[in-house]
Amino acid sequence: MPSLDRRRMLAVASMALGSLAAGRAACAAGPIRLVVGFGPRSPMDYAAQLIAEPLSKAMAQPVAVSHVVGEGSRRAALETIKSPPDSGTLLVADVFLLARHDQTGANLLANLRPIAKLSRGVSYALVVRNDSPLQDWAGLVALASGSRPQVATAGPLSATTVLLDMVEKRTGLAFEQVPNSSTREALDLVLKRSVALASIDTRLALLHNETSNDKVRVLATFGAQRSPELPKVPTFAEIAGNPKAAFTQSFAVFAAATVDDRFAARAEEAFATISEDETIHYKAQQVKFPLQIEGRDVLLQTIARDRRVIAGLFGPG
Repeated sequence: MPSLDRRRMLAVASMALGSLAAGRAACAAGPIRLVVGFGPRSPMDYAAQLIAEPLSKAMAQPVAVSHVVGEGSRRAALETIKSPPDSGTLLVADVFLLARHDQTGANLLANLRPIAKLSRGVSYALVVRNDSPLQDWAGLVALASGSRPQVATAGPLSATTVLLDMVEKRTGLAFEQVPNSSTREALDLVLKRSVALASIDTRLALLHNETSNDKVRVLATFGAQRSPELPKVPTFAEIAGNPKAAFTQSFAVFAAATVDDRFAARAEEAFATISEDETIHYKAQQVKFPLQIEGRDVLLQTIARDRRVIAGLFGPG
């Protein structure tokens, strides 16, 4: 029979091992961090807010949305890439912007692990105040031919600046970009008459016009097809006479390439589960967000497509 001192030592060791195991379990069940590269009220933030609660239920862990703003979501991607394998960190990102960063040498996607796709193509638009003398695209061309009209955007390296770069490249028009931290702020500048135009997501323009008397007019959208809610508004692809001039965003979830395999598998299973959740789809409809949760294989196809689009728009990296 062990001596009293021996029994005490065994008891202390057992308590220590129990505390260590409890600490590991608490760490494993700690909060999942959803890192978002743009600020609150941005389209990317809407995507994160929509999935946060159902993801928490599916994984039986709290979920916290964390905004890491800067460099067109590059900072958010780098923070995710550097996160510890067991940190429970996931990145909500725009596939197109990640591919665009890689085209300029950032090499982000190689260091990220695709988890799930979150949306169909998110469309963008050029808007003016409803009482603006700019009535249509022809009016914009006339204005831009004699000056560089100011266009409010969501900031450098955002989708709103990418599409303006594309317009300049394909039409020869030139704009003075006025950066902001979100498309909501860009819209506010137009409403205050501080700038002539804003480059914002089409969803925001539609929601604003439903709830405000101070409406905006959409001069063009940038999807492959006309918006069903804006059947008279041409797409830029129509204006340019080239279907390859279409531009949309697809949001997706990534983890670091070094993430714990078990956590990544659980996350993939969770998104497969919440893709069938009618509540999240109803909430997405209310805010006009094109939610469409699909698995890793579809996300890989989207990455390949966006790389091809970027090469066509901007040439080889």
